[in-house]
Amino acid sequence: MKSKIFDSKEAFELVYDLDALNEVLLFLKKGFKWSNEYSEKVKKVLSFVDKGTPIAALNKSSGKISIAILLFHQGVIETERDNKNIINFSAWYAIPSKRGIYAINFARKLVKNLDKFILTNYTPSPEVCKIFKNIGFVEMPVNKKTIGLVKSFPFFSFSSLIKLLSIGVISSSVSFFKAFKTKIRHISSIADVHIQDSSLVFYSTQIIRKFKFRIKVLNIYTMSKTPGILTLAQLALLALKHRTLSINIFYIVNKGEVSKANWLIYPRSTQDKVVAPVGSEISLYNT
Repeated sequence: MKSKIFDSKEAFELVYDLDALNEVLLFLKKGFKWSNEYSEKVKKVLSFVDKGTPIAALNKSSGKISIAILLFHQGVIETERDNKNIINFSAWYAIPSKRGIYAINFARKLVKNLDKFILTNYTPSPEVCKIFKNIGFVEMPVNKKTIGLVKSFPFFSFSSLIKLLSIGVISSSVSFFKAFKTKIRHISSIADVHIQDSSLVFYSTQIIRKFKFRIKVLNIYTMSKTPGILTLAQLALLALKHRTLSINIFYIVNKGEVSKANWLIYPRSTQDKVVAPVGSEISLYNT
């Protein structure tokens, strides 16, 4: 099933079924140079989405896909008036001839046709971030600090760790009893999202390129305003277990602190809410 909106030259479609999704995945696989394994991961996750919820969107030019994006259903969030479903934007790709104004028009149509949902984006490129902010997305109050290998001199930093200890995101405790008191789970093991200022701590790992080398990065998400929910011992044990050289810690910011994670949310009325990335594309990151 597809929901179509035509203009004089282009055809915009919301995708709801797996047959149409296969066509989208082939297009994105070619554009992003994905592996077959990753495409199968995406298909498996999206195959469990309720049939009334879109799983992708695309634009066709002369009958061929020219722009496409994946839509991950994250779950439900409470608003002042009612409960709303959350849709996560992921893997937006446009062929070179359909970038610029065509891509912006696609984004506007996409947001307009998903106005009954809360919309999120956790990994926008600088260009995509600018486009979405121009059409009403705002940043969630979430910050990001990196410990370990960094891009600037002296290329290895613990200053973020000192900052996180000082503001209470990490407890200085090295007690092994306390280290195991709060369980940290992989993000893919959390099936449901109803997470707003949750006490959960979860993680993901991914391989990135830094200084022309491929390194493993540990991402930790502390979705709580409660100080000391993550201990220094937990951090060290998890880093050793996964043999990571760099650690990103995402946490809810305090008043007066600037958001730097580039986690986007729509509409603007939800700008004070934090939707954890459970059920998003980040759930597919390497275990």
